[in-house]
Amino acid sequence: MSVEEIYSAVARIMWSIMPERAVVFELFGKCYGGYSENEVWFTDSAGQRFQFEFGGSPVRPLYELMKSMEALKGEEPFVREPWTHFKAILGSGGKFKLDFAYIPKEEDVIGIYMRGREGAVPIQSRFCRGKKEVHKNRGSGSDFQELTSATCLT
Repeated sequence: MSVEEIYSAVARIMWSIMPERAVVFELFGKCYGGYSENEVWFTDSAGQRFQFEFGGSPVRPLYELMKSMEALKGEEPFVREPWTHFKAILGSGGKFKLDFAYIPKEEDVIGIYMRGREGAVPIQSRFCRGKKEVHKNRGSGSDFQELTSATCLT
């Protein structure tokens, strides 16, 4: 898969599991060769942050998201510019953004993702704007237009 195809797959999966009341979906994660961890946060229209209900986290889609992010590490430019932590943001309007940082494994702390960590080195940011209409039925992957036609800025 190309970088753009991976970005599209990540955005499509995020869109498919984004709760109806959410206007922003934030996925924080880290990948260290065989070990990965993630944390999901949503923001509603009133600015309140929330997570999936206890026991309601969609395990399989989140697993697929992390596998896609791990695959991204094997693509250029990330082979030359490695990263360990990422933050993916998807808005209900279709704006998709990925930020990356490198934190050596020996300096990593469980449950900390790119937040005020000394030694966190921002690697690259990409802003992707896709043409998409907001649909009421967020559970269907067909509601999200592919980001292959998106404009990605570095």
